Amino acid sequence: MKKPMIALIALCLCPVGCGNSKTAEEAAQDGDIPALKRMAENGDAEAQYHLAEGYGDGVKGLEWDHEEAAKWYRKAAEQGFNVLDASGRTLYDPAHWLAVLYKDGRQGLKQDLVAAYAWHTISETNDHSNIAHPWSPSEPKRHLRELAEKMTPEQISKGQELFSEMIKKNPKLIRKKD
Repeated sequence: MKKPMIALIALCLCPVGCGNSKTAEEAAQDGDIPALKRMAENGDAEAQYHLAEGYGDGVKGLEWDHEEAAKWYRKAAEQGFNVLDASGRTLYDPAHWLAVLYKDGRQGLKQDLVAAYAWHTISETNDHSNIAHPWSPSEPKRHLRELAEKMTPEQISKGQELFSEMIKKNPKLIRKKD
């Protein structure tokens, strides 16, 4: 009698689809937006990143919405999430993409050069100059330099202050060096 009772308890405790649950990467590849949203809302940083990517590019069955993209990139970045290759080099950095969205200020997201500067500084501090894509070996430094050229000294100072406040509030924003 004990074995059927244990099986019944396990069945009751196991969520629907238990054993067949997808990873965030699989849900993104399959275009399973409901699963991706569910994972993202439950705090899965990889799902948050993929959801942001979908909103930012208007792909994966999502409408182009930079405000939503910024929301999910921020959540992933705040958890210290980065997509790394097998050698540990950064492939994708949500802080970088969040900075780009703030710099451009499109699709419902208000342009905010101060926030863009802070997020680019986070990306550069994390030394994402080793981004594995051949098109972006110095992407964070170049973006930060180009952004600073468009800003007043007061805006740059505010961006530096915001960066410091963000790091103090959430040390996970800075990736630990090995």
